[in-house]
Amino acid sequence: MSSATTVPETTHLTGNRAVDAIRHAKFGALMRDSLMRLRFADGFSHCRAMAFQVMITLIPGTIVLVALASELRWGSLSDSIVRTTESLAPGPSADVFRTAFGQGSETSRTHSGWSAFAVALPPFLISGATAFGQVERTANRIYGIEADRRSVEKYTRATVSMFTAGTLLVLCFLVLGLGRTWMSDHPTWSAVWSIGRWPLGLGLLIGAVALVFRSAPRRHQPTMSWLAVGGLISVVGTVIVSLLLALYLTASKGF
Repeated sequence: MSSATTVPETTHLTGNRAVDAIRHAKFGALMRDSLMRLRFADGFSHCRAMAFQVMITLIPGTIVLVALASELRWGSLSDSIVRTTESLAPGPSADVFRTAFGQGSETSRTHSGWSAFAVALPPFLISGATAFGQVERTANRIYGIEADRRSVEKYTRATVSMFTAGTLLVLCFLVLGLGRTWMSDHPTWSAVWSIGRWPLGLGLLIGAVALVFRSAPRRHQPTMSWLAVGGLISVVGTVIVSLLLALYLTASKGF
């Protein structure tokens, strides 16, 4: 049960005001207010539920991508996908990822590629839509909204978000996770790409987060410029927390 106060809906906010707001925002106050809202909205429990659902989605998603790459004779892409997914968690916890994704990739290789694709695709779509449904639930509680949309509307929106924001997330994954091997045969373009893929990938990630902010909460949202600012803050916060977590897990002897 969320005890967070409801965030007022806004209808007359312009893009310039979004820039002014972030320019004059006090970082300490912003962090304090964000943590307090997460606490009173039980946001940490919702985040754990989202993380669990994302992992359930990644395993059949890996099988789908590896099976498709194998059938299209993209062996290097298939190997890169497996290596990238195995590196999602640093330190001792990487063994859990390696076992789960290793079994999934082995399944897609040892069985017929199209049959593995056909078997893994429905669980991937269902778990993906469920994950975005959990995103709506989390967003509503953080905004102080106690009731979600009706089930049909909720999961219809979740499915649309999976194909829109989810596509941007996959492209971000391809650019940042797999893109380091692209254009390796052309030294000049490889040097340009090794730098350019980072702003491109982060731009895709910010766009995906902004789309989620736009469609997930059961409320009237401000313009995309405001949501893009929120997406930027979310991505920066996620990167900082991920780096701190990586340092902790790498330094720890057990997990």
